[in-house]
Amino acid sequence: MKTNMFAKVICSVLLGVSTVASAAGLDVQGGVTGGGGNTLTSGFATPAEVAQMIQNSKDQVIAVARMAGVRMQLFPEQYSDQAKALFKVKNQLEQRISGMTIQILTDRPCIDVDGNARTGAWDARKPDIICLSAGDIARFVERSEVRNQVAALILHEVSHSFGFDENAAYEFQRRIMQMVTLSNAREIPPFENKITNVPAALGRNLIYFQKVVIPQMKAYVAAAPEKKCQVMQEIYLPDTEFMMGGSWSLLGVEAGLKYDNWTSMMSLFAKRCYNNMTKSPATYADESFLISNTIAIEQDIHESLGLFSASNGFKVEIH
Repeated sequence: MKTNMFAKVICSVLLGVSTVASAAGLDVQGGVTGGGGNTLTSGFATPAEVAQMIQNSKDQVIAVARMAGVRMQLFPEQYSDQAKALFKVKNQLEQRISGMTIQILTDRPCIDVDGNARTGAWDARKPDIICLSAGDIARFVERSEVRNQVAALILHEVSHSFGFDENAAYEFQRRIMQMVTLSNAREIPPFENKITNVPAALGRNLIYFQKVVIPQMKAYVAAAPEKKCQVMQEIYLPDTEFMMGGSWSLLGVEAGLKYDNWTSMMSLFAKRCYNNMTKSPATYADESFLISNTIAIEQDIHESLGLFSASNGFKVEIH
C-alpha cells in the first residue's frame, strides 16, 4: 500500500490547477511586419551564453505556448479573440514555431522594416525568420530569466506571422510573462527547473501510464463496490517531474483539460474512501470513462512526445 496516497492525488490536482489556462476563437492570417521585445528586465548574461540558450530553447518555447493555450481555456476573459485563435487549429502555433529560423545578432540590435532598433523583429518579406539580439538580451536579462524572456519574445514575434499588430503582440507577450511568473511562485516549482528535458519527462510518464496507471484503472473499475476503496489504496498519480508542478499542460489544450478532469475525478473518489463515505453502487455509478480517459491521455502523451522529440533546437544563423 502506498502511504499518503490521498494527499498525493489531491496535491497533484491542486498543483496542476494552479498553473494553467485556454483557446478557441477566430481565424487569423499572417501578413504584418513587427518588432517588439523591448519589455525585458535587467541582468547579466553574456551574448555568447544568450545565443546558446536561444539555440536550445525550442522545447521551452513550445512548452510555454502549450501552457498558454491551456491557460486561455481556463481564463478566456484574460485574452483577446485574436490570441485565442492561435490555438483554434491543433498544434498550428507549435508547428509555426518549429519551422522558424532564428537569426541571432550578438553585437547589434535587430532592425525592423521601419528602420527601428529592436531586441526582436519579424519581417513579412522573410516570414520564416525571426531576428533576436543576443547582445541586447545580455544587457537587460538576468541569466536565470533568459529562457522565459526569450520564450515570450519569440512568441511575440511569431504572433506577428499570424497577423498581430504591435499592440496585440505586446499584450500577448505580457500575458505570457505573467503566466511564467505565476508558475514560478513560491508554492510551485519553477517550470524551467522542474522540467530540464521535456522528451525524457514525457517518455517516463508514457511508460508509467502504460505499465502502472492503466492496469490500476482497470482493476479499480472492475472491483465490486465494497472492494473499490481497497483497490484505491494502491492507486496514486504519477509522481514524476512532468505530472507535478502543473506541467501536464504540456499535453496541449484539449488533452491538458482532459487530464485535469481525470485527476479531479480521482481526487473525488479518493476523498470518498478517505472519509469512509458510502460504498454503495450509486456512489461509483459507471466508471468506465476512467479507463477510456486514461488510454486517451496515454495517446496524448505519446503524441506530445513525438512533437518535442522532433524539436532538436532552432535552426539558427549567428552573426
